[in-house]
Amino acid sequence: MTQLRAGAIVGVMVGLAVAGCGGRDTTATPPANTAAAPSAARCADEASDLKRYLTAVLDPDAAPKPPWPSGDAATDDRIAAARELARKDQRARDAADPAAKLKPLEPGVKPGLLEEALASCQPALDGLVHSGEVGPADRRAAFAGGIADGLVACGCHADVAYVRALVYINQRGPD
Repeated sequence: MTQLRAGAIVGVMVGLAVAGCGGRDTTATPPANTAAAPSAARCADEASDLKRYLTAVLDPDAAPKPPWPSGDAATDDRIAAARELARKDQRARDAADPAAKLKPLEPGVKPGLLEEALASCQPALDGLVHSGEVGPADRRAAFAGGIADGLVACGCHADVAYVRALVYINQRGPD
C-alpha cells in the first residue's frame, strides 16, 4: 500500500511537472545558475548526494530535512519565491469550492519550475520525462536517477540546490 501511494505521489508530481502549473509567466527566461559548474568529480559527488536525497524525499517513510538555506543568497531567494508560490497555490486550493467547475486546461504543455530549473541540462530533462513513462514500481528510482544522472551528463549545469528544494516543496510542502 505504501509503495502504491508513493508511486501515485511521484506520478502526480511528474505529471504536474511535465504539464506545468498556471498562474505564472512561463515565457520568462529561467534564471541562470549563479554558481560556476563544478569539476567533474565534484559534480558526480553532488549528483550522487542529490540522488540519495531525492530518493528520501520521495519515500513516505523517510524524514529528510528541508534543503534550505542553501548557502547561496540568490538560490535562497529563488527557493523563497518557490515556497511562497506553493503556499499561494495551497491557499487557493483550500479556498476553492469543491463543487465548482475546474477552469479548462490551456492548450499546450507549459513547463513547471522544475523544468525551468533543468532547462540548461537536456539530459536531466530527458530523465524527468522518462520517469513519467515507467511503471509505478520503478518510478521513484527513475525520477531520482534520471535527474541526477542527467546532471552528471551535462556537468551539473543547473542549480542543484534549487532542484533539491523544488522536489522537496512538491513532495513535502513549502514549510
